[in-house]
Amino acid sequence: MTKEFSNLAEGEYTFQVEAVFADGTSTIDEFKFVILPPWYRSSVAYLFYFILFLFFLWYLYRWDDLRVKRKKRQAVLEKDRELFQKEKSLKRKMPVKSTRLWNLKKKNWSTTFSTKSQEMANLMINFVRKNEMLTEIKHELFKVISTLKGENTKQPKQMLMVVSSKIDSNIQSDEVLKRIEEQFDLIHNNFMKRLSEKHPDLSTNERMMCAYLKMNLSSKEIAPL
Repeated sequence: MTKEFSNLAEGEYTFQVEAVFADGTSTIDEFKFVILPPWYRSSVAYLFYFILFLFFLWYLYRWDDLRVKRKKRQAVLEKDRELFQKEKSLKRKMPVKSTRLWNLKKKNWSTTFSTKSQEMANLMINFVRKNEMLTEIKHELFKVISTLKGENTKQPKQMLMVVSSKIDSNIQSDEVLKRIEEQFDLIHNNFMKRLSEKHPDLSTNERMMCAYLKMNLSSKEIAPL
């Protein structure tokens, strides 16, 4: 005797069979079985989808970072060409226009200073954006880990924890801020150092706010920082 069931959803089932004897007595036997979900809805499949999602986010970050760097390099090259052309012109006019040469150099120095300040602001913004993105990815990662249950999820959990540790190693804070402050002091005549000496009780956020104001950043630029 056979019995066929079709279109059963995944889950645990118990199949019971009752036998009735001629003397009126009966006995029940049962068989438990489990129907697994299709492969594209398994734990390993969801893990694969999530890793693809992480890779996509990383690719977007790298693409944006490379785009910003290309723009910076192009701006620097354009500025170098302008300075080169101006210097050539000034050399021809130097015997009769030394005063104008000096004023132009001062203007070039001022422009270079502003460019360096803007590069420093972009560096800070990119640093904050990267850490925010990595932190958000880590939170999503732990959400996925918390949904994995059962004996077959041990290996996927370990793989996700490895990804989480790699994210932690790329989330930088104090060391990067320290390097940023050192570069800032080179541009702004030891501003951060003198600020710390005069006001040692300032917190890190307060000191960075002073730096943003020193760079003449707008409220819109300061807000994400």
